[in-house]
Amino acid sequence: DATPGPAEDPRSLSGTFRKSGVRGMAVSGRCVYVSMPWLDRIDVFEVTEKVEKERTKYQLEPRPDASIPLRRPRGLAFTPTGELLAVSGQQVFAVDRTKKVCTPLVRDGLVAPFAIAVDPQGTILVSDLGASQQIKAFTSAG
Repeated sequence: DATPGPAEDPRSLSGTFRKSGVRGMAVSGRCVYVSMPWLDRIDVFEVTEKVEKERTKYQLEPRPDASIPLRRPRGLAFTPTGELLAVSGQQVFAVDRTKKVCTPLVRDGLVAPFAIAVDPQGTILVSDLGASQQIKAFTSAG
């Protein structure tokens, strides 16, 4: 069916995925952090539960007050200590979720970073889509 549906809240997660612009997602507790590169920010959604007819439905509710500004964010990951990391530009940033401030952690060695992961020891793994086409490893200190 090609009939357009009703207008959606641009902050809704389903509307977000329809834009095909999500480049990263990370989960901590009941919060889902989603990179929104076309909006220059990381948005936060809270998982909520609703029981209907003896079935539990889970929904993601936007938390606009919790959005974190960051220029064209891509990959997101949490460290073993609960710190959020985000890829932006040619760097990896440590994200202070309370103050909504992003501080460069990995400043050098990346050309076109995209995805990020952190192993149990805190090693930061970044896929670099530049000429090297490598997964690069950095210490937890960057």
